[in-house]
Amino acid sequence: MSAESKALVRRLFQQVWNEKNLEVLEQLCAGKAQLQQRIEAVLAAFPDNHSAIEDIVSEEDKVVLRWTARATHQGEFMGHSPAGKRVSVTGISIFHVNEGKIEESWTEWDALSLLKQIAEEEQGKVPASG
Repeated sequence: MSAESKALVRRLFQQVWNEKNLEVLEQLCAGKAQLQQRIEAVLAAFPDNHSAIEDIVSEEDKVVLRWTARATHQGEFMGHSPAGKRVSVTGISIFHVNEGKIEESWTEWDALSLLKQIAEEEQGKVPASG
């Protein structure tokens, strides 16, 4: 099951996060609604997101993934207006796989680093004179 579970999570990252094909969530996840909402919110702010898998480990029914995402801040995110700056964020996700589908997931990501990058881009903006 370990190899199949890893392949499932790799497919999630490649097809959903990188290719923006949210339709495959139905095939990959037992309950997709909450995950789809999170993905849609991130992709609205960072439509050119590309997530790279740095490490992937699987044991029994869990897959642990260390990843890096790079994107351009092009939409509002957590109250911050876009300025078109490239940003990078790292995280670790744990997926519970059962009967060939992702049942649950937990993610810890470096939100502080991302918000600092976004704040720096906002500070660099020149106000329009009017």
